[in-house]
Amino acid sequence: MEAKRIDKLSSLSPGTRFRVVEISAGPGLRARLIGLGITLGAEGVVLYNGGEHIVINVRGVDIAISRGQASKIFVEIL
Repeated sequence: MEAKRIDKLSSLSPGTRFRVVEISAGPGLRARLIGLGITLGAEGVVLYNGGEHIVINVRGVDIAISRGQASKIFVEIL
């Protein structure tokens, strides 16, 4: 069985598909991300990763978050 590759969401290139495996954030940011649909097990794809923001599509919705926020989200590469 192939080992899972885990990375920070902030490090992924556009077009990369992922599954959220951990959110390493305080309660406020965790609640905000969950409210946006970024939950454990959610799958998505990176649309844009440049400058200070990253744009992802999760659950059919495009979401822009800061690079700092994205660095607290750990994902499995699909």
